[in-house]
Amino acid sequence: MDIPEVTQTLAFSQLMLEQVFDGVYILDTEGRITYWNKAAERITGYTADEVVGRRCRDEIVIHTNWEGCQMCQGDCPAHSTLGDGVIREAEVFLKHSLGHRVPVRLRVAPVYGPEGTILGVVEVFTENSTKMALLEQLAESERLALIDTLTGVGNRRYSDLTLAKCFDSFGRYGEPFGVLFIDIDHFKALNDQYGHKAGDAVLRLVARTLVNAVRSFDFVGRWGGDEFLILAPKTTLVSLENLAERSRKLVKSCKLAMDSGTISPLISIGAALVKPGDTVDLLVDTADARLLMAKRLGRDRVVGKN
Repeated sequence: MDIPEVTQTLAFSQLMLEQVFDGVYILDTEGRITYWNKAAERITGYTADEVVGRRCRDEIVIHTNWEGCQMCQGDCPAHSTLGDGVIREAEVFLKHSLGHRVPVRLRVAPVYGPEGTILGVVEVFTENSTKMALLEQLAESERLALIDTLTGVGNRRYSDLTLAKCFDSFGRYGEPFGVLFIDIDHFKALNDQYGHKAGDAVLRLVARTLVNAVRSFDFVGRWGGDEFLILAPKTTLVSLENLAERSRKLVKSCKLAMDSGTISPLISIGAALVKPGDTVDLLVDTADARLLMAKRLGRDRVVGKN
């Protein structure tokens, strides 16, 4: 079926299609664009003269799904509908002529000839920027709900969720993980001497240092007050203790210059590796007890076993 025959089939509706707000274009059985309305020009930036006669996959709109994969390489709704005649809907991104991505909701339907054969497909697409903005707002709200606003690391809720996820992986797959409970030594005295502004600065400094000390897939969270939590998956007790020592030494090497003097924070750490039979509470209590032992032994140290 050639291009004139496909376009002739829908010639009666083209005048109406030029007036609609949604973008509309038509493909023949070879995937060539045979019609491109004014709204399609407005949404994509491509004029009808630029695209009619070209194939959809010729680096024009380049449909991309929400995972960032190009759909023209296999999961193309239009190509699938050409093959089976099934109407399809999808939320995708189209490439604008200026290069940026435009979120759209599209609907693809077959175009039938007099004998019931598929002559092509018609695709209708609507800008979906409102939904994308909503999704981004929801993602940002969720992110803010899980982040400690003072230090920028995970908050207590995020810590609890990550701890539960680690336990789930341990129960399902036997994947070991370790917990570090960290407390800033003499934090109350520091607050009393230098003020709460300095105390907040110390919390931020310690948080940033811990983030820099861990591996990319480890988790750092603020447990509460001046306590922090590190969750280290795929580790051994020796590796966990090495991570704890590295974190302690890095914090100890920090210097925070204040108008009233220089602060050199210290931390104490309790380390615990998950073992069969542990529960969340039991593991947390073990790490916390070892943290308290580190405090009793003089602070500025790591306790990894009883």
